Amino acid sequence: RNRKSIKERIVLLVHTKSCNLMVKLLTQERLCGICLMYTYTTDREGHARLDIDSIIEIVFEELRQMMKTGDPEFNIPVLDPYEFEYTHVDLSGSIFSLSANITEGIFSGASGFQINQLNIFKNELALECEIHFPTLNFSSGYYEMEGNIKEAIPLAGKGIIHVEVYDFNLRSKIYFKRTNDGKSILVDRFEKPQFSIRHIVSKTTYDENIDDIANAMVEDLLAGYLNRFNRYLAETFSGPIIEALNSVLGKFSSANVSFL
Repeated sequence: RNRKSIKERIVLLVHTKSCNLMVKLLTQERLCGICLMYTYTTDREGHARLDIDSIIEIVFEELRQMMKTGDPEFNIPVLDPYEFEYTHVDLSGSIFSLSANITEGIFSGASGFQINQLNIFKNELALECEIHFPTLNFSSGYYEMEGNIKEAIPLAGKGIIHVEVYDFNLRSKIYFKRTNDGKSILVDRFEKPQFSIRHIVSKTTYDENIDDIANAMVEDLLAGYLNRFNRYLAETFSGPIIEALNSVLGKFSSANVSFL
């Protein structure tokens, strides 16, 4: 059912043998969302059963569409593609460090996510999930970067970024927290985050002299390096990732998502 046609509220109610899960999308003026209480299948004995898989898929499909279009009525920006004028990235660790200034950035592909696994822990305000992104793209109008790998391999360049990431898989248990005003839910922490990447394609400019060589090295080596140290990298940089996620979630100032 079209999100715009719902006048007062949307409640997702899932009954299972072990628990009841209710996800509400609340606003200051009204309750809104998707009413999925009548999605049923029939078992072998002809009894109607709530099709939980269908409900979950419909919910995530609605989220995919919202990421693409946004919703000005509820102060939800377009998230795919996500565009920004300028950002400074400063990542530092014992293995990898990077400092970069990026302008006219465009990140796309996030709305193509697929949920391979999902477990909800309502008492902990947490969920455990495995998410697959078939393709992620990032480009910028201009960047300047300095950094290194293990203080031995320099990372430096300036120009245009164009990177394509294929088959990015992310797995973690995510804990959430409520804001003090109760209007939003933010990410609190990740537990045992890990990821994998099948392939990376780079068409980035570095100094216009070694671009082809550098891009070939990125395509041949970077995915393997990231996979090898994925747990270390995920835990080391979870702070900046949470900060970035919460900067977006904070824009949902009129919404409050509750796991009851």
